Amino acid sequence: MLATGALASAAQSPKYPPVPKSKLFGRIAYSTPGGDIWVMNANGSCRHQVSHSGSGHDFNPSWAPDGRRLIFRTSRGHYQPDLYGNGLEGLFVVDVDGTNELEIEPPTGGMAADWSPRRDRIAFSGLRAGKKFDTLFLMNPDGTGVHDLGTEFGSEGAVWSPAGTRIEYGAHNGDGNWRSGR
Repeated sequence: MLATGALASAAQSPKYPPVPKSKLFGRIAYSTPGGDIWVMNANGSCRHQVSHSGSGHDFNPSWAPDGRRLIFRTSRGHYQPDLYGNGLEGLFVVDVDGTNELEIEPPTGGMAADWSPRRDRIAFSGLRAGKKFDTLFLMNPDGTGVHDLGTEFGSEGAVWSPAGTRIEYGAHNGDGNWRSGR
């Protein structure tokens, strides 16, 4: 009975051995409470600041597939006020060493940006002229060639398929019920 109790107690609060840092691979991009974007190796080494938000707030970084650039959302930028509270703000790209930062959002701002697997296009949520809900757009990484994909309702969370031929996204018509679309 005592052994069973000890086993039950151990099962309720398992102790896992720490994972050696040398077994972790990859790189991580993240935002800090102070509002800047940072990058580090998965084992915690080579941590460095990528963006300098000043009085703004930089967040939601997304890696380019080659690992050389990031796109991120920011309260900085020259976008129009978000009249409907969709969360549309500035979109910037930057090299992971912190150089070549470029503001790329359209006049209405954007959010939920994701690089195509070929690095030649960025999908993002933005606001169509005269509409209340955000929709999906594509643009070049330098901010040119903005193209409305014509999604019907508010669309967020664009994620490219591995082949770069389809985009998965969430959509709603204002009723609060999200649906998946492609």
